[in-house]
Parts: sequence; structure tokens; C-alpha cells
Amino acid sequence: MSAIYLTTQGSVLKKEEHRFLVVKDKQTLLSVPDFRVERILIYGNIQVTTQALKFAMHNNIPITFLTSYGRFVGMALPSFSKNILLRINQFSALNNEETKIKLAKAVLKAKITNSMIMLKRFYKHSEEKFEDTAEFKVFKYRIDTANSIKSLRGIEGGASSVYFNHIKTLISNKVNFAGRSFHPAKDVFSSLLNFLYSLISNEMLGSIYNAGFDPYLGFLHSVEYGRTSLTYDLIEPFRAAVADAIAIKMFRKKMLTQSDFEKHKTYGYILKDSIRKIVLSQYEDKMESKFTLNGKPYNFRILFHEEVDKLKQFVNKKVEFKPFTLKK
Repeated sequence: MSAIYLTTQGSVLKKEEHRFLVVKDKQTLLSVPDFRVERILIYGNIQVTTQALKFAMHNNIPITFLTSYGRFVGMALPSFSKNILLRINQFSALNNEETKIKLAKAVLKAKITNSMIMLKRFYKHSEEKFEDTAEFKVFKYRIDTANSIKSLRGIEGGASSVYFNHIKTLISNKVNFAGRSFHPAKDVFSSLLNFLYSLISNEMLGSIYNAGFDPYLGFLHSVEYGRTSLTYDLIEPFRAAVADAIAIKMFRKKMLTQSDFEKHKTYGYILKDSIRKIVLSQYEDKMESKFTLNGKPYNFRILFHEEVDKLKQFVNKKVEFKPFTLKK
């Protein structure tokens, strides 16, 4: 076990001897050796003892606090990285328009390439026929000729619209999907995507913090108050391969149905508490599953860390940034 997901409301995370314990009403719900824990995610109203918090911070185990519906609240980490030179170089790259556009183009190309490859894989398990990918090729050509971040964001929006139209066709007989919506989610498929995207965002955020970057300064995504824009830059190439793949699998295999969600006045649709653990289990399986890339053994968790390391090489040593790209 590399992650602990705490979802039982009113429970307490404790640290006793060499174990993390989750307790509620004097009953132990979970007992895990501390050396097996790499991160802790807490959903909703769950307490953490001082001993557990201190141990986690001392051993570089991030504790992420989220609402019970998966919205990010904050993160407990050791003191911020002392690597000020990295952040100076990050600021310098951000203020250089040519460098900024170069990185944004690389991220967006990888996202579109991976989306196209995943669509082909999704269609293999469908009675629907995959249409020609000429639209995506046009988007990639437009990336090459774009000369501003604004133009690149417009291309991203157009490519996403085409991609999700394909997804809507693929799952139309499994679940109602009106088209991509955020907060509030207008349908259950978007709700599941929102939840899964929050998981990969929080995981990437932990890697960014540990490396010493300022997560609020993005290249493709604009700087906005309270938004960790760099996180969204780095997860773009992973959305289809991780989150979308899980969502489509769960509805195709009837692991989830419309009845596993409930209406919420703020968030639209949300997962029921009893179902959230099933989704988290699928997420862990996806992140930990082994595969070979460029002749080396990988899982997505390793790739997340590697993506941050590649960005570090880009801003410090001007090494070309090559985002994660699937093999056809």
C-alpha cells in the first residue's frame, strides 16, 4: 500500500509505534505499517493526531485534505523546498515568452497525441467505427504555427471538444453524457471525471511541491489566484490515459451506474460515499499497474515524478522538455 484514502466520516488517523491506525468509536478500521505509506488523502471530516501529522511531515509523506466530494482544500508538507534557484529559473522561463510558448506547445501536442491514441484503443472495444483522425492532425498543425498562449488555449479547447464528442458516442449506450461539464457536473460521467482529475491533480501537486517548484506559476494555463496552474500543465498528457480510461472502463463493465451517484446543490452530481472507495481502488490499480516504456519498467506514479524531473531539467539546463507520450 503506497496511499491511504480516508473516507469514513468521524474517524481519526493515529500513529502508534510503527503503524498508522484509522479508528472510529474505539474500533480500528485500518492498521498499516508506516514504512508502506507514501501519501495520505483525507476526504471530509476526519481528524489527524499530532503524532501522525508530525511523523508524516518528518518522513516526507504528504497529507492532502479534500472535501468529501473530492475538491482540494490544502496539503500538509514539510517546510517548502530550499531550492530557491529552481524557482528563480522557473520565473525566468515564465517571463520569457518564447520559452513559455515552446513548453506549452510540447504539453499540448502530447495531450492531443495521447487523446488520439486512447480513442483508438477505446474504439477497439466498441461496435462504433473510429472516424478519421484528420481533425486532430489539423489541431497539431495549428499548434506548430501558433505564436501566442492565447492561440494555444483556443486550440486546446477545440481539440477537447472533438475528443469528448467521440467519448459521448462511445458511451452513449452505457451512461448519459451530455458533454464535458465541470462544477457543477451536469451528468454522472462528468462527475466521475471531475473526481478522477482531482486525484491526478493532487498527486502531481505533491511531486511539484517536493521538487521545489512554485505550483501556482503555469506555462499553458494562465496564472489565476488560488489555482495551481503548473499542476494542470503537467497532468494534461495523462488525462486520457489515466482518468478517462478508468471512467470509460467502469461504465462499460457496469462497475458504476447512474444510481451510484446522487444530486448535490453545489456540485451537480457526486459519487455516493459507499461507491467512492471502489473508484479509489480502481485509481490505485491504474497508477500502480506495470508496463514497459522505452525498454524500461514503469507505472504512472513513476511517470508523474519523471515528468517533474524533466521540467526541472528544462528550466535549469534548457534541456528540451518532452512530455509523456504514448506509443502507438
